[in-house]
Amino acid sequence: MKNNLILLVAGIVLFLLNESLLKPATDNAFIHGHLNDVLIIWVFIPFLNVLLSLYPKRNLRFETLISCFILTLLVGITWEYLIPLFTSNGTSDPVDMLMYIIGGVTFWGMLKMMNDA
Repeated sequence: MKNNLILLVAGIVLFLLNESLLKPATDNAFIHGHLNDVLIIWVFIPFLNVLLSLYPKRNLRFETLISCFILTLLVGITWEYLIPLFTSNGTSDPVDMLMYIIGGVTFWGMLKMMNDA
């Protein structure tokens, strides 16, 4: 669980750095449009894992490649395709879906490296 907390803090710090330092310093489309979509998953999955750890009799964690992939796919479908059906200010962006999945895969890769160390 310690590594989930580390990645949760890292995701928050990177998000804040992107908002306060990177975005003001560049007009890069990836920095402005998609980096936060990757980083939100670095916050979302470990936060979910921390919440799940509060129920010690349950052994559900999102720590395998397939579980991170499926979770981010479902989150992406919800955020990008279902929610815009019910709000007037939501739009669907397939690139955001890809960024969520990249966030999930990179989260899993970092967690695996940390757990294997």
